[in-house]
Amino acid sequence: MRAWHDSALTWVAITLLSSFSIPSWSQIPPLKLISASPANNAIDVSRTVTPTLNFSTTLNRASVSPSRVTMSAPSGVQPLNFGVTDNQLTLLPRNKLLPITKYTLNVSGVRGINGEALAAPVNTAFITRDGAWQGADLITHPSGVVGTPVVATNESGVIFVTWLQNNTNNNALTPWSTRYLPGLGWSKPVPLEPAQPNNAEQPRIAVDHQGNALVLWTRNIAGRWSLWANHYTRGVGWGTAEVIVEDSAGSLTEQQIAFDANDNAFVVWEQHNSSVGQYDYNIYAVRYSATGGWGTPEQIDSHPQSVYIYGPRIGLDAQGNAMAMWTCIPDNIVSQLCANRYTAGVGWGTVTSIATASLNNNNERILESRLAVSALGTVFAVWSQGSTASHASSVYARRYTDATGWEATTLAGPDIAYGLQLAASATGDAIIAYTRRIDTPTPQNYTAGHFVVYGNHFSASSGWQSARLLQANESYDSADPRVVMDATGNGIVSWSGYNTSFYRAYTLRYRVDTGWADSRKVIDTTNTNYSYPPELAVDQSGDVLAVWRQAPSASDSRTGLWENHFQ
Repeated sequence: MRAWHDSALTWVAITLLSSFSIPSWSQIPPLKLISASPANNAIDVSRTVTPTLNFSTTLNRASVSPSRVTMSAPSGVQPLNFGVTDNQLTLLPRNKLLPITKYTLNVSGVRGINGEALAAPVNTAFITRDGAWQGADLITHPSGVVGTPVVATNESGVIFVTWLQNNTNNNALTPWSTRYLPGLGWSKPVPLEPAQPNNAEQPRIAVDHQGNALVLWTRNIAGRWSLWANHYTRGVGWGTAEVIVEDSAGSLTEQQIAFDANDNAFVVWEQHNSSVGQYDYNIYAVRYSATGGWGTPEQIDSHPQSVYIYGPRIGLDAQGNAMAMWTCIPDNIVSQLCANRYTAGVGWGTVTSIATASLNNNNERILESRLAVSALGTVFAVWSQGSTASHASSVYARRYTDATGWEATTLAGPDIAYGLQLAASATGDAIIAYTRRIDTPTPQNYTAGHFVVYGNHFSASSGWQSARLLQANESYDSADPRVVMDATGNGIVSWSGYNTSFYRAYTLRYRVDTGWADSRKVIDTTNTNYSYPPELAVDQSGDVLAVWRQAPSASDSRTGLWENHFQ
């Protein structure tokens, strides 16, 4: 009887089970994208957007990871955080998005709560809107601000501005600085050292990605030069001014500074040893370590004594490699543009001549030079080369990559160029800007005529384009252009231009999608008297700050500092 009962139960169980089917993986419906915000191929999208993707079923949170969900731009993959609520995936960019930039979202390997898999990777894209100038604001009231301010920013939009200002004791010039924090505004300006009896000169500044800053300046005391520095530590403030190079027997000048992605910095400068000879110049460099402070200065040129060297430049890539460049006249025959590369963990290499001009050819020489290094390590060198006798010159360029070394020289601007400026982007593009004399000067009338702003764009895919006029027309005088580029390759050029009554601050936009804009923007919107040429700085998100000196009226020569944000 018991055996029959067990057999009957077994028969019933088998019968019941046979009436149901357990689905296999192949029978589970695939995970599908239902909607996306912004919609695929949307344009003019806010740069603070948080994209959302809605799927056909509840998502498995554990399947969402940075390797499976990415948002990329031409400059690379963007850092993200994620939010998962039921069937919705929210992407939270850690940084503000770049302007006029195509962002592509890619999802692969994400599953539903019951194991539903994507039939194919999900791809959707959108393009962000451009920024706009926000209006001029006062940083410091009209006072004893002297000379051009210097400005630097980091990827988070922390900005430092430094300038020289008369102290109240003996009217000597002292470096001052103020800091801007996004969302909080400008700090109270402070002097970077106690009042000194001698003028500070040539302030320079750089900011690391943590928001720390280094300011440099020089001072001449009784014919002996020193290089000074002060360090700002985030959360602490400014330290004590210190001498990092002192008692040079000759001049010490033209210092330049740059940070790498690990908060280490290099400083280069030219130094004259008057005890040896009238033209005994050398280029020196010193490294600042984020963990160890200042290193030992070292000479990085290899020229013999009695050589005239000037115009050092330096740039660093994200890996800590540096390129230094300068101009030298090793004899009375040639003028050379020289470079030396620092390899992280190895040190400085050997000096390379990247351009040569013959002084015997109507006194032709290297006139001005600029250097820019992208985060990925592409180096651009541009220079004006021509005759100081005929006042004719052209702009030339060379590019350096680790794979190719220094590439061939190309013509970037067939103009009589002055005030040459250069910027490069992470995409390998570059922009130059300069003032061009629109008449041909003669020894009898060298100061006649006026200057206008020209520029040119370099594309990594097609090279240098044709130089073009950046201001509206050639009827008004302009001076001192500046240029910046964001990581996507958008750029802004600024300059000071005469508007028939007084000088105004102008800018012109370069867009990666349409090229140069048709209209110029006046950014000193409160100016009724005189604006000095703006200085520019761009952060990682493509926001730009312009800072300039402005006199309040024709009867008041004191100048205050003004700013305008492009965001």
